[in-house]
Amino acid sequence: LLRSALLGAYLCCCTNFSHAQPFGVEGANNLMPASGGMGGASIARPQDFLSSINENPAALTQYEGTQFTFSGTWAEPTFNLATPGYGLPGQPPIVAPFSAKSGTPGILAPNIGVLQQMEVMGRDLHIGLALISASGLGTSFVAVPESGGTASYLLCLEVVPSVGFQLTDRLSVGAGVFLGTAFLEGPY
Repeated sequence: LLRSALLGAYLCCCTNFSHAQPFGVEGANNLMPASGGMGGASIARPQDFLSSINENPAALTQYEGTQFTFSGTWAEPTFNLATPGYGLPGQPPIVAPFSAKSGTPGILAPNIGVLQQMEVMGRDLHIGLALISASGLGTSFVAVPESGGTASYLLCLEVVPSVGFQLTDRLSVGAGVFLGTAFLEGPY
């Protein structure tokens, strides 16, 4: 125990940098109202019903009545690209060496949801429906002549109907279906 405490004190006091990563690799709950502020963590006990619809439909039973949420966030990742150039051996490079920052602006990622609580056989049934911005980003190196006009943009939207049913005071079950579409555009 003493070793753990000393190691913890050393790590807190003697390191001058830290690294952070959001929960998971998808953007879905990183873009939600409450769980976005917690790095996307929202599986065990989501703080907003949109995160419940997206990650744990059984947790819908913690919300009462009729609820509606409209939220959005601005996501603007930064892409810095450095390439040594590419091409066939013995031929001029197809992509010349370059180093640049992407010129694509961020995206507005909306999330809209509605939740309705009702009673079935003396137990709570919660039905949720959401439009979720699952992910999206873009890169543009069009202003960099060496890139060959490379640009791309990805947008993934999902409609998620879900249901949560409270079996006992301490046990709920839930299910959801993700119906989505994605667009990938650009000259590659």
